[in-house]
Amino acid sequence: MPKINILSEDVRNKIAAGEVIERPASVVKELVENAIDAKATAITVIVENGGKDLIQVIDNGLGMEPDDAMLALESHATSKIRNVDDIVHISSLGFRGEALPSIASVSHFTMVTRSADLDVATRIEINDGKLRDVQKTSSNPGTTIWVRGLFKSLPARRKFLRSETVELRHIMKYFHYQAIIYPNVSFKLIADTRQKLNYIASEDRNLRMSEIFGAGFFQDDLIQVSGQNGDYRVDGYIFGLEERQDKLIDAQYVFINGRFINDKTVKHSIKSAYEPHISKTRVWMKGTTPPYILFVHVPATQIDVNVSPHQKMKCVSERTTWCIH
Repeated sequence: MPKINILSEDVRNKIAAGEVIERPASVVKELVENAIDAKATAITVIVENGGKDLIQVIDNGLGMEPDDAMLALESHATSKIRNVDDIVHISSLGFRGEALPSIASVSHFTMVTRSADLDVATRIEINDGKLRDVQKTSSNPGTTIWVRGLFKSLPARRKFLRSETVELRHIMKYFHYQAIIYPNVSFKLIADTRQKLNYIASEDRNLRMSEIFGAGFFQDDLIQVSGQNGDYRVDGYIFGLEERQDKLIDAQYVFINGRFINDKTVKHSIKSAYEPHISKTRVWMKGTTPPYILFVHVPATQIDVNVSPHQKMKCVSERTTWCIH
């Protein structure tokens, strides 16, 4: 009897879920990014118990036709890449085609989706990776997904989730990043029937910054920056040396091609630029860097996102490597 066996699709999906889905915020991230890729301009997220009992994501994006909706729940099924060459030109947030089947394999998953050119929507229900029901229904154009009982079929995994407060904090942090990057999209977050965040869509990034950080964002020490060298561009906001007590005090954000990054090399470069201007006698500044929010655009070929979601993605230039989460 052979000792080596090919794993079933259900087991493969649960293994993939361990890579893609770490906690409720991971589910929110994957579903919200799918919505953004689908050209949604309004995204609402509803969670219960920090996302452990329910995550619902509602978008007004392109939606899907029935055949595409079924295919989207197959592993490695995606509309975002088609061949090997596309891997080095990725402009979408998602591309692996693992998120939906991975989420559906570790939850009670329901999706209702409708494209604008159809009169009826498609409703698909999956429980722990097993297809339970497919039917026609009514819905507005776009997609709504319910994820209930995350990891209930994997109690050892579920027990490692943190408290409701901690898990909600992770969701809100992700929401915060996405709202900064995409001011043209409205974001609403409701937790246990209470509205936590509500950002109105605007083509003016300055309005979104005021909405997130408050009217004090545009103080006298704010400097808006913008520069371009060939296909490389950076713009955003840096702040002077005035002491701050508002929620900007810890704001140190760098985004590259629509993704938040956290990299020591980039942080060190920014800190080094500030260093000559920081007074060592001011206690609040010792060992710190003033706030900054920077948006960097580089050619897609300079970024390697084709790695495990738990690894760091690499953006390689002649002088540095940036890591993207």
